[in-house]
Amino acid sequence: ASSGINFTALNATNLGSGTVPTARLGSGTASSSTFLRGDQTYAAPASSADLTPACFAFTSGSIANAHNTAVTLLLAEQYDPDSAYDASTGRFTPQTAGVYFISAYSTAHVSTSGSIVVVDELRVMKNGSRIVKATISIEDSVLNECTCACNYTVSMNGSSDYFNLEGSHYNYTNTDAMNWTQTGMSIFLIKAD
Repeated sequence: ASSGINFTALNATNLGSGTVPTARLGSGTASSSTFLRGDQTYAAPASSADLTPACFAFTSGSIANAHNTAVTLLLAEQYDPDSAYDASTGRFTPQTAGVYFISAYSTAHVSTSGSIVVVDELRVMKNGSRIVKATISIEDSVLNECTCACNYTVSMNGSSDYFNLEGSHYNYTNTDAMNWTQTGMSIFLIKAD
């Protein structure tokens, strides 16, 4: 019987029990902070993104929007670990350059009774210019509110670029105002530059 000490060309498929030392599996240093890549090299994983800067701002209250005007939708800060959202201006100004995902939603409520024809827009603005919008067109005698949402990805420079939400209202029936209610905005970094 042989002790097996001098086996040097044993096929790994013949192993039936025991543990193979990590040094035999690949090059580099095996540790709790590395993993074995497909090229048989130990490496540290890429840093996991925590998706910040990020922000969630919301209001359940009403924001009035007069006929034939646009209004900045000022929301209450709910989550903002990097203090990038200013509730007094409604602006989210991240200090990390990269690609951001933004999602916005609101319910447009028109208090006009009877038959109405209105067009309302929820707009995501970047540096004062609209980058995406959700349009609501209500032509009804019963329905006087509708929820809209929009999503977008956009690059930010990490210094002066900002997002904010804007609502606009045009009433073809009369000059009655409308209200934005249950309005929210979520923004997070998906890829840093």
